[in-house]
Amino acid sequence: MTPLVRGDFAAFFAELHDGNHPFGWQERLLDEVLADGRWPDRIVAPTGAGKTAVIDVHVFAQALGACGDVRPPRRLSLVVNRRVLVDDQHRYARRLADVLFATSPFRERRADINVWGLAPVSPESGISAPSRG
Repeated sequence: MTPLVRGDFAAFFAELHDGNHPFGWQERLLDEVLADGRWPDRIVAPTGAGKTAVIDVHVFAQALGACGDVRPPRRLSLVVNRRVLVDDQHRYARRLADVLFATSPFRERRADINVWGLAPVSPESGISAPSRG
């Protein structure tokens, strides 16, 4: 198997998005996460600019980390102020997980990967989703 390299991101992204390639800001975000080993404090982009694809950046960075010296953050938290966005991002993460879990080596590691979306108020975490009001 050929090792994964940074240059593979555009093809990975295109495979997930019907042949569409990442926007420049998504490529720069990956480079920043890989260089700094941390996520920026916030990502600001207009509606429709592909912010949900930060999940793709995260998954790809994790895969690179498993293949080499890169140590990206292990967890990704998406904080948004609209319930519909929480639901969309959760559905997208689940779909991505299903795609990955259909192939090796992810299929064999399914039990090691937790994909979830925060919906209810959770006193344990101190985090709550936006109200439906």
